[in-house]
Amino acid sequence: MKERLKTLVIDSNGAGWKYVLVDTMLRGVLHLRADESILPAPIRHHLLARRLLGERYEHLSYVFDWREALCAAPELDVEVCTNINNFVEYRRWREAIASYPLIIVLHSAAGDSLSLLLRTSHWFQRRRGKLVVFIGNEYDLMVEKFDFLRATGADFACSQLPIEAARWLTYRAAWSKREAAKSGRRNTLEASVAKLYASESAMFITHQALQIHGGMGYSKEMPLERYFRDAKITEIYEGTSEIQRMVIARLETGLR
Repeated sequence: MKERLKTLVIDSNGAGWKYVLVDTMLRGVLHLRADESILPAPIRHHLLARRLLGERYEHLSYVFDWREALCAAPELDVEVCTNINNFVEYRRWREAIASYPLIIVLHSAAGDSLSLLLRTSHWFQRRRGKLVVFIGNEYDLMVEKFDFLRATGADFACSQLPIEAARWLTYRAAWSKREAAKSGRRNTLEASVAKLYASESAMFITHQALQIHGGMGYSKEMPLERYFRDAKITEIYEGTSEIQRMVIARLETGLR
């Protein structure tokens, strides 16, 4: 039987220094259970109480989906740093970060804020294994995300949403073409939506990859420069992105 790969998954429960303070003091220093049940009943269900002591990502199911999927993977022997906001717990994993063959930083830890990860990026520089970072899709924080990827020398950066959405929109356009052939109608709307989203996703992803590689990304020595050119042309041929938006707007509104 093949040996399972020892893996450290780094997770978080919310982002921001106020949560670091609350979780470190209550859970790490005082060793309290620190959930809503410790509060008096009248304020237990108050929004502020739930945010400070409850599950802060309960409305984002994919945060739990990834952790559960990784833990269930038969190829991986997974241990989880459940909450980097509890700095006492997070610090206990410092040596594991240096020694584990695979370290995975989930969206929840690298999504809304990277302030804590950036301050501890030197922990990851000492690692002997591979580092995978799920950077999420908070475009306004891309500078911080790239800073972390560069500082740690991450081996893989994962952002699955644009690719998966583009894939399913393409499947939908193909299915609608088959249905249109049966009914005699056109599938222009579905095709335009798929073409627009897939081409702009390809351009966005390769642009971010180019930013990570810096000047080397333009070099002929790197395959990335070809990917960048290939992605850009998809926004131009068979109807530019601007034309696709106009087609979609007309079909949706009925205006000319």
